[in-house]
Amino acid sequence: MTINANLLSQLFTFEKTAHCTSFTQAVKVLNVTTGAVSQQIRGLESTVGFLLFKRHSRGISITNSGILLRDAVSSGIAGIESTLLELMRDGEQSSEIHLKLTPSFAYKWLVPRLESFYKQYPHITITTYAEGGLVNYQEHNYDLAIDYQQTPFNNPNAQLLLAEQLLPVMSPAYLQQLQWPEDASNTTEAHWQQANLLHDAMVWPNADNTAEWQAWLLTQLQA
Repeated sequence: MTINANLLSQLFTFEKTAHCTSFTQAVKVLNVTTGAVSQQIRGLESTVGFLLFKRHSRGISITNSGILLRDAVSSGIAGIESTLLELMRDGEQSSEIHLKLTPSFAYKWLVPRLESFYKQYPHITITTYAEGGLVNYQEHNYDLAIDYQQTPFNNPNAQLLLAEQLLPVMSPAYLQQLQWPEDASNTTEAHWQQANLLHDAMVWPNADNTAEWQAWLLTQLQA
């Protein structure tokens, strides 16, 4: 699983909803429609493969898995806010923050939230650098970078904002075509060699094109 702009948006909606007692209350917090909240939550549940909320007539209640994910996302958002506040305090002599990140994260997650940020901090200007799919660290024209990387980080000053759980998926039609065992734990190397494995060309600088599959397989071997 790759954390993209759509997934980040779903996680943000989930984190806010997880502190509410109903989708109706979440709508007021997020200032969006009920359908938008419901769609984001269903999309996230479909992606991760487990329920985040139990729906009932009186509202919603978060599941145990949802609690774990909520705490992880809340920690990540708190880290971003803390870093931005620290940069703003340190940059009183300069009202501009140079932020380097990927285009998808910038335009689908960050930009829609800048209006609210500027209302709170009208004297702060955020200049974004989002030239390509990978963040270029060779240039030093930025104050803060947000990127998708493998842990542990090479940069000792890097801080984990959001962790991910890799979960491969396959359509029922493709599963039937491959004639795999119904229990995926019974698959062998020969089964996997038959499948077309989709992946990013390069998820982080110098990464092998099967890096995410290797990471997922390692977690299965360690389980």
